[in-house]
Amino acid sequence: MPVLLGFWLCLVGASVQQPRWQDPHLRAAGNYIRQKQLSKAAEILEIVVGVEPQCGPEVYLKLADLRQQLSQQDELLGVYKRGIAAYPSSVPLLKRLGQALFRKDPINPGGAA
Repeated sequence: MPVLLGFWLCLVGASVQQPRWQDPHLRAAGNYIRQKQLSKAAEILEIVVGVEPQCGPEVYLKLADLRQQLSQQDELLGVYKRGIAAYPSSVPLLKRLGQALFRKDPINPGGAA
């Protein structure tokens, strides 16, 4: 009986995830987005990706969306490049970097001569 109880407690403990440290920051950024305070939301997401580069490609995509809405093209490209450095196989990040480079210079998107 004690073995079964221990096994059950192990299963219950495994199903309860501790909140990640960045969750409150992501919620705060979401609140700022809903309040149309995009620059404050971008500041918070910059902190998240600065402290924890492996925070998930979706954080980089959201930050890039904010940079796009704020017309911050240089920062936008930087976000995509940092995201790809952290997640080199992220198709959405790679695709959106290519799109941003093409919008910046449709003749020579990669910038190579």
